[in-house]
Amino acid sequence: MLIALPILAEADTGDLIKPIAGLVVILLVLAVSVRILRRMMSSHNAPDDIPAAGFSLASLRELVKQGKMTPEEFEKAKAQIVAATQRATEKKKPVTDVPPEMKTPKEL
Repeated sequence: MLIALPILAEADTGDLIKPIAGLVVILLVLAVSVRILRRMMSSHNAPDDIPAAGFSLASLRELVKQGKMTPEEFEKAKAQIVAATQRATEKKKPVTDVPPEMKTPKEL
């Protein structure tokens, strides 16, 4: 069974307007749908009530108020957070009291 397809050279330009317009409408609908889906997905992936990294002291205090953590556990966790913050701060500080013989040529 052979299907006869009109050759473009023989086709009337009026015959092509409807299929092309239909394709344009379909592409626009798909583009809008993708944009809406992306917006919906990005708003669900970033909740505002979750802290960015680990626990904050405020969230630990809230656990103590709710009775989910004892004051002793709070003090232990607070000490760990403070120690970790101090370590991170020390890593970022530039060392200024290095003897000249230990400095690299870039530092001299």
